[in-house]
Amino acid sequence: MTLQQNLTQDEILTFLTKELTIQKNATSLSLYKLKSREEPRPTSAIVGVIGSVLIGGMFGLLLLSDAPILVRHLRAAVTAQPLDQTNQRRRNAMVRHLRAAVTAQPLDQTNERRWNAMENKRGLNSVV
Repeated sequence: MTLQQNLTQDEILTFLTKELTIQKNATSLSLYKLKSREEPRPTSAIVGVIGSVLIGGMFGLLLLSDAPILVRHLRAAVTAQPLDQTNQRRRNAMVRHLRAAVTAQPLDQTNERRWNAMENKRGLNSVV
């Protein structure tokens, strides 16, 4: 379409806007926005690899530090036992001993042996 001399001002403006409008997806900025440029220098590649190894190593250390806890939880889930079974037994024995002491009732011989063994293990010799 060519510009003619006898057009009105509105027609000229519409003509110019149609002719001068640029498609957004046809510009070089939009074409190269999502593409990575090739870097021929080997030092750039080495720095990138070192950076990736360091960042990956930090995440790896975080995951490895939680590995024993994960193994303990998985083992407890598979065997359907409480996580801290040993400490639970100790707590139960201490509660039984304290209950017997408060109510002034003697412990049965089995619990008494367990309590004494636990105290001896800790180095606490009871004076009873």
